[in-house]
Amino acid sequence: MDVILTLPAYADHVAEAAAVDIVSGVRFNTVLPVREKFVDFLRAYAEKIAPKQLWIDLKCRQLRIVSSAYVPYSYLDISHKISVRTPVEATFCGGTFTATIRSIENGDRLIIDDISPVPLGSGMSLSISDPSLKIEGYLTERDEAFVGAARKAGIHHYVLSYVEQESDIRDLLKLDPKAQILAKIESRKGLDFVERVYPKLKDRVRLMAARGDLYHELERPHEILRATRQIIRADASAVGASRLLSSMKKSRVPECPELGDLGWLLEIGYGTLMLGDELAFDRKALMGALAVLRAVAADFR
Repeated sequence: MDVILTLPAYADHVAEAAAVDIVSGVRFNTVLPVREKFVDFLRAYAEKIAPKQLWIDLKCRQLRIVSSAYVPYSYLDISHKISVRTPVEATFCGGTFTATIRSIENGDRLIIDDISPVPLGSGMSLSISDPSLKIEGYLTERDEAFVGAARKAGIHHYVLSYVEQESDIRDLLKLDPKAQILAKIESRKGLDFVERVYPKLKDRVRLMAARGDLYHELERPHEILRATRQIIRADASAVGASRLLSSMKKSRVPECPELGDLGWLLEIGYGTLMLGDELAFDRKALMGALAVLRAVAADFR
């Protein structure tokens, strides 16, 4: 087993965590703020985690809140223009809150009629699983700026969110012909991509079962099991990601179902796992999770 870590920009534990022996790479989530020029940040960050690989996670088609207001309906400005039949249900904050979108203004302003139990702010993701959903565009301006900076820094490894079409891959390759791509599969359309398009792109693309959003995008919860198998069958090097050891934010000991989940992922062939944002900022939780992963890996040798 090897592990790709999600790590923040400026935390004191970045170099320490990256140095752990089972860590093969570090994912940087580009939704996080960066105080320097992107190229200067990426050069310094890559040096800090060397010799481990830096993966730059682009947001692409993933819907995110840009700004919000509560007067009296909630107005949410989002990162892409969309069209979808309304009213329609949307899921926020990794599934902790569900609301109904009553209407859409200009394609990118949602009006919802439920007040969230937590503030909905810039950068938060949302998911709309209705099949009528259409999202305009793929790479965002920020994505393109990070790709340009990465090329200048000599970095060519990217994680693409919500990959669903061949053009998603081609759009990145136009910007960086040397790109090595981890394609997040996070939707039903993404699973169609795995079946119909991925075989043509195997030399440039590695798949990721991004189970956080994928779980919410599927019609029925139990379909996540078949989807996870489908991805590893298509790509034996696929990465298993999301919903891993999340309970360790609150406890030194992982919950029993989480250990069962880890064992199942290993048994069906996932040799690379990725720890997500939920553990990234907490050094104690993250280092504890790495210790658990090392112990589990030892039992599967």
